[in-house]
Amino acid sequence: SPLRRCAALAGAIAALRPDLAVQHDARIAEMDFGAWEGQSWSAIARAELDAWTADFADTRAGAHGESVRAFMARVAGAYDEWQAGQGDALWVAHAGVLRAVSLLHAGTRCPRDATEWPSTPLPFGGWQVVELRST
Repeated sequence: SPLRRCAALAGAIAALRPDLAVQHDARIAEMDFGAWEGQSWSAIARAELDAWTADFADTRAGAHGESVRAFMARVAGAYDEWQAGQGDALWVAHAGVLRAVSLLHAGTRCPRDATEWPSTPLPFGGWQVVELRST
């Protein structure tokens, strides 16, 4: 992700591993939450969250943010390119991107309902391995 925290971590990893080339890819930036950006979920009005989850795929988060469908399509572009033969890759990204990748890897291009979004906690600074699919 080209966003500050991820870019800084990617740079630090590359400093330790000069064999790894850093490529910032806007497709794996965290979802744009619009007016909700930087707020805790509890600070967002229940009616706003309910409206978003009622049409989870297509309602833009925080009124002017990104829809889940647009976010998934963006991440899918990077995921599909990697699966098509990029070889091993280390993605330094945010939890939402990792959750999107887990859905894509399971064959879900866009969740229809908010209950389909992965809720497994991802620890800060954690990692997960996603294997290339065999063709």
